[in-house]
Amino acid sequence: MIDYMMAQNYSANSIRNYVHSFNLFQRVTQYQNPDTLTEIQIVKHLAGMNEKGLSASSLNLLINALKYYFRTVLKRDGFDIRIPRPRKEHHLPTVLTMEECARIFSFVENPKHKLLLLMGYGAGLRRSEIVQLRWEDILFDEHKIHVRQSKGNKDRIVMLPYSIVVSLNDYRVLYPSNDWVFAGQYKGEALSGRTVQTVMRNAVIKAGLEKRATVHTLRHSFATHLLETGTDIRYIQQLLGHSSIKTTMVYTHITPKAARNIISPLDMIQPDMIKKSKPE
Repeated sequence: MIDYMMAQNYSANSIRNYVHSFNLFQRVTQYQNPDTLTEIQIVKHLAGMNEKGLSASSLNLLINALKYYFRTVLKRDGFDIRIPRPRKEHHLPTVLTMEECARIFSFVENPKHKLLLLMGYGAGLRRSEIVQLRWEDILFDEHKIHVRQSKGNKDRIVMLPYSIVVSLNDYRVLYPSNDWVFAGQYKGEALSGRTVQTVMRNAVIKAGLEKRATVHTLRHSFATHLLETGTDIRYIQQLLGHSSIKTTMVYTHITPKAARNIISPLDMIQPDMIKKSKPE
């Protein structure tokens, strides 16, 4: 399955998720040869996994992985899994305040580790996007970052925060031979996503925050803070790389501050009346 997905330019993350889901299914079937499984048997196994508490998102991913394997790898064109798709749980993302973000950054002493967290928050990058950054992607003169082959295999341009340019240049001088902005332990390798998550977790603990904050929380916070300061939601959609505005709209549910700042157009053309109606 891996070879097929690589040939079709699936992202490394998609391949990893599909393979993990497929391996999970094989354990449930006690490693029965998947070629011999009927669609009825597959549905029974899926129903059993659902009853045992497999999350809706994990079950949906598994169904997609199985369909890909049987249709693409085994060439079963008529293969179908007739099982109601579980509704994915919708949870509002955890968001940090600007003060909490600043506190987290203040507890990171390693320059490299601090920069990768600053990039995650300052440009709204995913963890995978942070570790895949190369120096050629940092457009210093334009104060932009070229994010390549992100989720959905789409490139996008995001902002390079002015406040980290000097630190980023100083950091680059220390590692002039690396192509990766955040190089890994071994030559030629990028830093692992797991390391980035560990850096974030340690910083959150040192900062004494009770919120369960991950690197992706910085991305959520980036979007929310932009919305609170009046940035158009469609521009935020572009910065985040969301294919659908519906994905970005979730941030409107977690930022009452933005709603409080909305001004009626009538108040804009009658500013004097506002003063009269407001209590002293």
